[in-house]
Amino acid sequence: MLLTHKKNTKVELQLTHYSQTVHWIFRFGYRYFKQLLQPNKFNVNIALLSPIEFFDFVQSKEYVKDKGEHLSSPEISIDRAGTGHYFDCDDRAILAIAYFLMKNYLLGYDRYKIRVNVTGRAGKDRPHHVFIDYCDTKVDPEKWITFDPTYPRNVYGKHLFIPAGYYQTYTYDPKKDKIIPIR
Repeated sequence: MLLTHKKNTKVELQLTHYSQTVHWIFRFGYRYFKQLLQPNKFNVNIALLSPIEFFDFVQSKEYVKDKGEHLSSPEISIDRAGTGHYFDCDDRAILAIAYFLMKNYLLGYDRYKIRVNVTGRAGKDRPHHVFIDYCDTKVDPEKWITFDPTYPRNVYGKHLFIPAGYYQTYTYDPKKDKIIPIR
């Protein structure tokens, strides 16, 4: 796996299980969410976007599948979006986590909760897709909303497909730097 967190800085890791990818997705979102406050090449003030507007913004960027596994910080992903560089589900999950953490930071409290879902089709040996759900605790502290801007056909708030086969959901404890499986 190749990790890029700052311009011209890359870290190569060998990961033996998909849960390690989930861990790094959470880590990048938590560590680098403030990067979304910086100006970007699209001249979009991400801090002002509603969740559905951010969904549309990310979804509008071309999907480019990884060759291998490559994760980038939010700044790098936005900078490379639309250039033909890898920009698949894990990059979008990192951006989504960073977005909701940035919103919490700006609000001064944890209004949004997030979790990561890993899916795979029945009969496959391993998971192949990752996306997040979020909960707006101000609106309904029990309702989780699917947030998967990976493919153009995806719809805000709806699962791409009904999970059949592998499905695992994780939360994250940033103080312990640990992912927690919840179903």
